[in-house]
Amino acid sequence: MTGSRLHGIDLVVFDLDGTLVDSSRDLTAAVNHARTRLGFPPFEVATVIGFVGDGLGRLIERAFPEASRRELASAEAAFQSYYASRSTLHTRPFPGVVPLLEALSDHRLAVVTNKADRFVRPLLQQLGIGDRFEVVVGERPDIPRKPAPEMVLHVLSETGVPAERAVMVGDGPQDLAAGAAAGVRTCWVSWGYGHGDTPEGVVPDLRIDHPRELLDALR
Repeated sequence: MTGSRLHGIDLVVFDLDGTLVDSSRDLTAAVNHARTRLGFPPFEVATVIGFVGDGLGRLIERAFPEASRRELASAEAAFQSYYASRSTLHTRPFPGVVPLLEALSDHRLAVVTNKADRFVRPLLQQLGIGDRFEVVVGERPDIPRKPAPEMVLHVLSETGVPAERAVMVGDGPQDLAAGAAAGVRTCWVSWGYGHGDTPEGVVPDLRIDHPRELLDALR
């Protein structure tokens, strides 16, 4: 754990994919289903992980660089149809996440993710952790996605918690940029899809290598 401790925090806002849960295999399966439908070869998990973090539209664009606009629309529809019923076949919370959430019972918790909003609550509920979060915000037309601050600001508005008493926890530069722009403190996790390297140009208030370190920092 590096960085300052996080005293005076009432609200912990988590990213989802790569922070709370490892969804890499299910996302890869959905991408490869769409690629197969359109006649393209499949990708390895490590490749698809590199596409994740900026919403469904950008995921599809990155996964289909050779596709036409019409093919992109077909690919997105195929992805959504497949993923809607298969989002938790292999997706699980990262080790230590469930104990962390249980230990944070005296804090208010939220999720802010660029994953399409329709998938977020069902995924959390199927994994048995949905009831732990007071506010859940996924990608939707009325709120700009991360790295814009609006998703985090929406959570602050819904909870009434001032920015100085909140922290944004995530594995990507989008998470840290959104948190910083919203005026909350930021915590970067090394176990996610950033492959252990702090995002270039982003300086989080805290860097942790295991979920229990966040609990230690909040005490």
